[in-house]
Amino acid sequence: MTIISAHGTRILCVADIRGDISSLNALAHKYNASHIVHTGSFGFFDSGSITRIPDTTLRNVVQHVPSLAFDALPDDPAQLRAKLPKHALSELPLFLGGTKRLNVPVYTTYGAVEDIFVLDRFRSRDYIVPNLHLINELASFTIETSSGYKLRLFGLGGALILNKLFDTGDGRTTIAGTHGVVWTSLLQIGQLITTARKAYDPTEIRVFVTHPSPAREGLLAQLALVLHADYTISSSPHFLNTASFNSYSAFPDEASYSQLFIVSRHSFFALWETVKPQLLQVLANYPKQLQVIQTAVDVFEAMPKNPDSVTNQFSESFKNLWHFNLTDANTGALVLTIQNGRVASEAFSEGFDFHYRLNNKALQVPTAPTAHFKQQDKQKQEHQQQQNQQQYQKNLSVPTEPSGHARKPSIGNREPPGIWISNAKDGEAAVKQYFAAEDRPLIKSVFIKEVSAAPERQYAKVYFGSAQEAAAALARIDLQAAGKAALIRESSTRPASSLSHGRSGPRGGQRSKTR
Repeated sequence: MTIISAHGTRILCVADIRGDISSLNALAHKYNASHIVHTGSFGFFDSGSITRIPDTTLRNVVQHVPSLAFDALPDDPAQLRAKLPKHALSELPLFLGGTKRLNVPVYTTYGAVEDIFVLDRFRSRDYIVPNLHLINELASFTIETSSGYKLRLFGLGGALILNKLFDTGDGRTTIAGTHGVVWTSLLQIGQLITTARKAYDPTEIRVFVTHPSPAREGLLAQLALVLHADYTISSSPHFLNTASFNSYSAFPDEASYSQLFIVSRHSFFALWETVKPQLLQVLANYPKQLQVIQTAVDVFEAMPKNPDSVTNQFSESFKNLWHFNLTDANTGALVLTIQNGRVASEAFSEGFDFHYRLNNKALQVPTAPTAHFKQQDKQKQEHQQQQNQQQYQKNLSVPTEPSGHARKPSIGNREPPGIWISNAKDGEAAVKQYFAAEDRPLIKSVFIKEVSAAPERQYAKVYFGSAQEAAAALARIDLQAAGKAALIRESSTRPASSLSHGRSGPRGGQRSKTR
């Protein structure tokens, strides 16, 4: 959660309300906010969404809806659907019907798990909720302050999935998605660039609102640069702290930062060259759509090919573009105050729970100070190892085989040599097919896990017997099918859940006051 206070105009930014739309009114009242910006899972479901969403997606949605509390979800999909009330997935039908209303203007993108049918109806204006505005590639919004400052909001919703960029799914408009899952398409990206160029005003403060973070996705980072964004606001994978940082604080130098762009550019154009002939044929009778797509391709073409090809604008964004990766709405807050051209920030969070340390009764105080510290370190190490093992078992999805399947690496040991693959949505068998025939027998094990920010996406770790085998396999992998692929760094195996590290520092030539 974030509050921006700009000369009396207070803007509350929240993430992942998951259908609990009434909470926006409560938060606006609590923080005296006159506007709200939302990103992540909003809850675009109506009374018919339950019948349109497939079983696996529905189960995932139900597990995260704040208003639902099941001791255990029924295994049978029919029983699960029967247990759900009419408006179980979201309060949106109550706002569509006028039973409830939004007290302040709300500007929102959409998350990765929403109903494409509902989003299309908002786009076509068949669905209207007073004070609710959908940030998308066709529309930017301005929030004007009493002192003359303007905040311009641009945004894209849905997950960013490389092999889905050229797929619009079942959407009736430019919004791409199908059956409860939505993603970003190249057509949307091109249209957003066109919209932003038409609305460019150098006096405005420009904010790029997305579901995934542009700090992690090279294509979105390039978009932020082209949009001349001053800030990006995105949702996090349920971190307990809001992260505030620029790339200068996260990368050792510009060369390291450029790798984010270089790798993304290479992956995109490897796919583009494959689909281009067929795409040009399909769009031969749709010149306007082809022009919009070419706009996006041209922007990605301008991304650095190597560390020596960076531009001045790229170098400026390294220090001046500021990212806010929000914690969930019910666990924290970030307050930004814009006054006299300066930005100050205050971060609040529920924080991490260290209560277990006070309950560690096994600790005993020996007489010798040295023995005390050795005993304490040993106890702490054993406890942390136990916690890590429990967290690892809880979060890591391990595919099983009847026999011959290698054990997963033990916590605290060096992770075996292997390859990380971004696209594992079709399962272990499909992942193995990404590799050349001579490399498949060398695979020791495959571990697949969901991406927290986009449950419909899975990545894989494929382990080999040696680093040499992994490196050779990477050179022969089918990147068109695998998406992104990289060697796994030799580091201690960590629990599957990761921690969020917020950073702050000077923005450009101005001082940013952080408390």
